[in-house]
Order: sequence, then structure tokens, then C-alpha cells
Amino acid sequence: MKKLFTLMLALLALTAYSQDCEVPDTYVLEEADDYAEYEEQIIACSKWLIETPLSENKHKRKEASAFLMKWVMGAPNVSVILAEGLPPMDNNNQELLIIFLAGWTSYSLENEESTKEECALYALETFLDFYNKNEGELKRSKEIKKLLKIKKKGKLAEYVEEIMEKME
Repeated sequence: MKKLFTLMLALLALTAYSQDCEVPDTYVLEEADDYAEYEEQIIACSKWLIETPLSENKHKRKEASAFLMKWVMGAPNVSVILAEGLPPMDNNNQELLIIFLAGWTSYSLENEESTKEECALYALETFLDFYNKNEGELKRSKEIKKLLKIKKKGKLAEYVEEIMEKME
């Protein structure tokens, strides 16, 4: 437990001081070990995508998003669940989907014992915060506005739990 806590602190320190992500020029993602090799870079890129406004560094955002998507699609130890309403995609905004994936992935990697509900809640909170910070750059969404009200009432965890129960 102490080792896990020390590792988590080291990862948090690394990502806190690393406001940039390095997308490898070339990378191989075929076997489980290949994915493990890039976990730190995926965490850094996820945090960068979440923290960087949409209006900044669009070329790097595109590269980081592609790297994250490719990694998530084959990662053996991270399983992102996309369900109706999680995330809400009524406006078909790919940028928001990337943020949801980034939130889920970084939380899952930093909290190895996390449940799908915890990952989903963190990803949705990240998604909503990003939407608020970048609303001027994104398509307006009634569904997201409803979720922001649910969050404000403190009922977001219940919302996530209901969606996950429907999937079982």
C-alpha cells in the first residue's frame, strides 16, 4: 500500500509539473507490454488535453487526441465504457468525447483499484468542467446543461450509478 501511495504521489508530481505532453513520433501498440510502456505519456497527454483550452495549440491537440484514441482502443488494462448519456453526445462534438476518454483513462491509470463507476464519475466531471471552460468554442448542448444542473445539485454520482446499472 505504501509503494502504491508513493507511486501515485510520484505520478501526480510528474503530471503537475508537466503541463506539456510528448506524443511519440512513432509508437508500436500491438502487445500488452507496448501499452504499458506509454502509460506515463498517456497520463501526461490526457492531463494536457483536459487543461489546455481548445483555442490553443490545435495541431498538438490533434496529435495528442490521435495518440490517446489509438492507445485506449487497444489498452488491455483500461476499459472505457460509453453508454447512452455517458458522455452526452447530442451535439456530436468529438472534442468532448476525447476529454471524456482522457478523464477516464488518466483516472484509471492513476487509481489502479478504481471501479467503473469511479472512472465514469471522474470522466463526466472532467467533461463538464471542460465544457464550462470552453463553452465559447463548443456547440451548445441542452443535454450538457441539464447535467451541469445535476452536478450543481450534487447528484452526479447518482446519475452515473443509474446509467451503469442499466448496462448490467
